[in-house]
Amino acid sequence: MWDQTGNCSTLHTRSRPSSAVLTGCASTSLETTGRRKCCFDGKAIVLYGVEQKKYSHLPVSGNNLDNALEVVEERTGTDFPLADLLSNDPQRSLLSGVTSGGEVDTAVIDGSPCRHFFFSQGADDLDFELWLEDNDQSLPRRLVVTYRSLPGRPNFLAELSNWSFSIQAPDSDFEFKPPVGVAESDVQPKSSGSSEPPK
Repeated sequence: MWDQTGNCSTLHTRSRPSSAVLTGCASTSLETTGRRKCCFDGKAIVLYGVEQKKYSHLPVSGNNLDNALEVVEERTGTDFPLADLLSNDPQRSLLSGVTSGGEVDTAVIDGSPCRHFFFSQGADDLDFELWLEDNDQSLPRRLVVTYRSLPGRPNFLAELSNWSFSIQAPDSDFEFKPPVGVAESDVQPKSSGSSEPPK
């Protein structure tokens, strides 16, 4: 959630705990605790606003998460800063458009030694920093994105933890069943020329 505070138009985020469950890239469940849920079953993506008690159903072709997030971005204008990490090919997706960058430092995050990388993307006018565990798995532990062209140069920060590769999620976890009192709603198209930060 992005807010405007004070007279200097500083933008900031209020982070909330989130969880994600993926099986390959054909089924995905993403949840921001208490506020939003996103389910993709390989055929359609459902966006559910818990507080609004509304959901939208968007058909997706191609049976992969890359296509699903692209549909949402095109239809709603919503930016998913973590989409590159959920891609079928995270390395290619993250480094697309990068004009400069590389490894800059090391750090310890929650007791895990990590390699710290910094990159600039010219076309998108943003910088991002990525911390990967310094081991064979190289799991991402932190991502910071800075939007250079937006007022106040807002940042998106994600701390990634509790990785598990042993979860056997049933198909039902990726199927959205609307709770009682929740209504389907049409997706509001994005407004042209908007420079809205990610939600």
